[in-house]
Amino acid sequence: MASPQTANAGHYRIGEPQLQQGCSGIECTVGEVLSSDLVLVAIAAVATITLVAFTYLASARRECSEETERVRAEKQAFGRFVNGIHELQPSTMQPQMVSNGGATMSRTNTGPASTQLQDVYELYETTVMDVPHYDADYGEPLRENMAIELGEEVTTALDTTSEFTPQIKQALVQKGTETKTRRERFLETLEAESDSIQRTHDALANIDRRVGDIDDGRRLGQSYEELEHHWRELDALEDECESVLERRQGQVRSGVSASHWRGDGHSLCAYLYDSLPVEYPALAEGILLFDRIRTTKRKFTESLTRRV
Repeated sequence: MASPQTANAGHYRIGEPQLQQGCSGIECTVGEVLSSDLVLVAIAAVATITLVAFTYLASARRECSEETERVRAEKQAFGRFVNGIHELQPSTMQPQMVSNGGATMSRTNTGPASTQLQDVYELYETTVMDVPHYDADYGEPLRENMAIELGEEVTTALDTTSEFTPQIKQALVQKGTETKTRRERFLETLEAESDSIQRTHDALANIDRRVGDIDDGRRLGQSYEELEHHWRELDALEDECESVLERRQGQVRSGVSASHWRGDGHSLCAYLYDSLPVEYPALAEGILLFDRIRTTKRKFTESLTRRV
């Protein structure tokens, strides 16, 4: 999955927001979804199926779940790293001090790196770089990844000192804790997005079942009044389907699910669902269901016309 920050960055790094430009209404996003060849094929086949399969939403839930597992593993790894740093005993020498945006660190260059500094690198390698997906999603050398995650200043200080000082220890704990916190917040974002996808799935599936109950193939034996009643039921279900989609796209536009994501809901969808054939799986499923409802309504319209 592509990084939301830079092309050569790792799997989960929050960059600057890349807000969606242009129109933001549901009618604008429909055009984007309809451009997918797979959606067009699905719409063409929708009249021949009994129920909408909701495969896009199933895939979206799977993507959310897998991303949650990865981010949780990274959060725990940074937690273990910070705990390990706490256990390392710093030296008592007083080197030159340099500032690091709130954290003060030492910088010396007086000889070989201490055992504690080697322990820092080994600890990072056996915690942060030991998550199962590291090579696939990051694949960076230790110092490069440490600079991205903990900051260039921290890594430079480690490279240019020979002692593990209290100031370096404090900086590592501070930056490691901040990185762990970013993962925790992103987990909240993923939970909100997963809940939104699940609620949308449940609402659309409920509508789909009710459409199936109406379209049971017994139109020939129904009176004009019964046919008209069912047509009106389908018309109401069409409105309900549209409301579900508008609510979901409203959440995307407002960034409700992306409250802890440094971007808007559109960029979150682009990040999470990059591997899917559609960027907006809920909207794609809704379009298929919308088309099924209208196809069923046409059947009842034809039956009503023949009764006149």
